[in-house]
Amino acid sequence: MHNFPKELENKMLILEKGYAGEIEFDKFTSNLPSEYIILNDLLLEFKGHKFQVDSLIITPTSIHLYEVKNYEGDVLYKNRKLYNLHSKKEIPNPAFQVERSNSLLRQLLAHYSLPHADLYSHIVFVNPTFYMYHAPFEDPSFIFHYQIAKHFQQIQVATHSESSQLSKIAMTLSNHQLLDYPTHSTPDYKFESLKKGIRCLYCDSFQLSLSKFELRCELCCYSEHVKSALKRMVTEFALLFPKEKLTTNLFYEWCNSYKSKDSLQRYLSKYHPISGKGKATQYLVAEQTDKEFN
Repeated sequence: MHNFPKELENKMLILEKGYAGEIEFDKFTSNLPSEYIILNDLLLEFKGHKFQVDSLIITPTSIHLYEVKNYEGDVLYKNRKLYNLHSKKEIPNPAFQVERSNSLLRQLLAHYSLPHADLYSHIVFVNPTFYMYHAPFEDPSFIFHYQIAKHFQQIQVATHSESSQLSKIAMTLSNHQLLDYPTHSTPDYKFESLKKGIRCLYCDSFQLSLSKFELRCELCCYSEHVKSALKRMVTEFALLFPKEKLTTNLFYEWCNSYKSKDSLQRYLSKYHPISGKGKATQYLVAEQTDKEFN
């Protein structure tokens, strides 16, 4: 593995952990009614004030703002502050950020004469290992892992409003989405310096066992369809090395000799357009199809 500066490595771990938390949150929202509108990763601005929203769900009767946290371990809530019980150090209370976002979003909706009275804020702790002592009952509400499924059952209502009104809210917010989303320092890395192989989608372990159609993690027992895992590997390669040409040999090395070159070549040939012939053959990632899932 490449040796990154400690500070940068910590930032990368925080970003990776946050992303994993958002993926876990998305699992709970995937079964909401089709008329509900879900907007993720919003960066908005009102009167010169920027604010971020992890997820916003617009229902026929209310709007729900979510801040997703992947905290773990034991935390004490005291006087609106959070303390790690192990280190005794104070950690950021996301309630302050959420209250600010709620206020600015409410003002933004009111500015365009859009419904905003039933705007609710929630801080969702998706990690089942996280526990908060003396958790408050207040707005924004704290929702813990065991409460998430019940929460989404409760926000589903029988009454419906005109879909045009929901779409108008979503369109207004989408039009205010800022394109200059804050970026983070990108570490200096090379293909040769990175650890190769297919990781578990759930826990990032490389300890996977292969059956005919599935990869199974030996640590967390998570299973993933082989085609899904290969598609993920292609996407990650293209993201990390946008200027590299994807060839069978390179993909074989990227997957750490997973299966055989022939099987990987068959996968690439089936789902990716081919450019060139013979040793010059490469596969076009940008035009990847999804027909394996149809």
